[in-house]
Amino acid sequence: MQSLLKIIGLCLVILIAIPTKSKSDEIPIDTDSVETVPSDYNATKFDKEIYDPFEPVNRVIFKFNNAADRVILEPAAKGYRKLPSPVQTGVGNFFSNLKLPLVIINQF
Repeated sequence: MQSLLKIIGLCLVILIAIPTKSKSDEIPIDTDSVETVPSDYNATKFDKEIYDPFEPVNRVIFKFNNAADRVILEPAAKGYRKLPSPVQTGVGNFFSNLKLPLVIINQF
């Protein structure tokens, strides 16, 4: 169990230590930004009839997911892409092996 934790820790250190910025990243291209205009918020009669009691919760979760994606997941994915192919294969195999007990249970 301790060796598994050491391997996970080593993978995290490698992902964090790899610089994710290259010369091609110096030109800021924000393809994920969405510009809104006031007319986007105009609701039709049909839209006003739709009631979602969980809308405030959904909005908070959406904001959290966007922030987590921007701060944690996107840099980790960019760092992962810079790893050599054998390391990527090893990481993929590691996570596939973690799913193996669930697959075995599902097969029964």
